[in-house]
Amino acid sequence: MTGYPRRVGARVFLPLLFVAACGGPAGVRAPAPLVAEPPVERLLVASCYPCHASGASVPWLGRIAPSSWPSSARTVLDFAQWGTYDAARRAAALNAIAASVDGGSMPPIDFTLLHHAAKLTAAERHQLASWAAAEAASIPTP
Repeated sequence: MTGYPRRVGARVFLPLLFVAACGGPAGVRAPAPLVAEPPVERLLVASCYPCHASGASVPWLGRIAPSSWPSSARTVLDFAQWGTYDAARRAAALNAIAASVDGGSMPPIDFTLLHHAAKLTAAERHQLASWAAAEAASIPTP
């Protein structure tokens, strides 16, 4: 399981990097991925991407309800589509991340009970929530 988060990140970002490097179809730019410092990125990949990133592979327990409903999670927030979000949506998503992680509702307990790599310590919750709140505050919105 230690390689799982790295594989998820590679599956999500490598296609974006390939399109960006190759230019993609004329006039089409790859969406910019969410950028975070490595410790925060590790937390996002391990705890958030399995349900909130299109193309992320879900462990076996993700096929059991209610964890089997990641497509609904992706309609709320999809990190693979982050580059397509406007400033207001990014700020709202980051504020929601801060509130839900700080409040303990994310990642959900039914997922972390069996997917231990997704469980966040109190310090990790604080780190992720603080980062999300600071990022949201730094986004200029109209």
